[in-house]
Amino acid sequence: GEEKSPPTCCQVAYYRKYFNVSTSSVVTRCLKAMWPFTSESFIESEKKADLYVPFWTYITLVITVSTFGSFVSAIKTAQSSTDQTNLTIQFDATKMALCATVFGFYIFLNPLLFYFALKCGGSPLSYGVIFCLYGYSFVPFIPMSLLLALPYPIFQVCLLIGSACLGMYFLYRNLGKISEIHLGKKSYWARGYIIVMQIALICVIYFKFYSQ
Repeated sequence: GEEKSPPTCCQVAYYRKYFNVSTSSVVTRCLKAMWPFTSESFIESEKKADLYVPFWTYITLVITVSTFGSFVSAIKTAQSSTDQTNLTIQFDATKMALCATVFGFYIFLNPLLFYFALKCGGSPLSYGVIFCLYGYSFVPFIPMSLLLALPYPIFQVCLLIGSACLGMYFLYRNLGKISEIHLGKKSYWARGYIIVMQIALICVIYFKFYSQ
């Protein structure tokens, strides 16, 4: 019989291998992303990239940030109202759309920009691996998005900074060394890009979803 050619990136079968991951592996990887201060980097310890957690993280963050952001806005509106017993929580479709756009850019397009930058430097790292790393770097934001429902500004800012620092360190540790190898002296642009984008993210999350 004729031998089947391997699936291309335009076929669903091509991505099936990235979703073939066990529950125990997912839990272990998420714990490493939540606490990235281990002796071995994520790339060195996890040879196989998966797209299951990045997609799951994206959907979870879109739902939790937009929902709890609306909840906090409702509480603040009730507190500023003369009738503080009237707490009305309304679903804001525009807030969810904005949330999907923001996290979509960070989880899907950001890795693509980083991939092209490393590709120009001769890095063999695939987009799937970089996308996997970016997806896992947002895992710390999931418990943060739930705790941000507590309407205390200082507490919210500390949570955001802590989550961003964990994600930043995770990316910095795994992509920083690779960018230094392949980009040389220009690698500081890649590192600076990671830091600036994380700072911009926490500003957008706080001012667009939790401070209003």
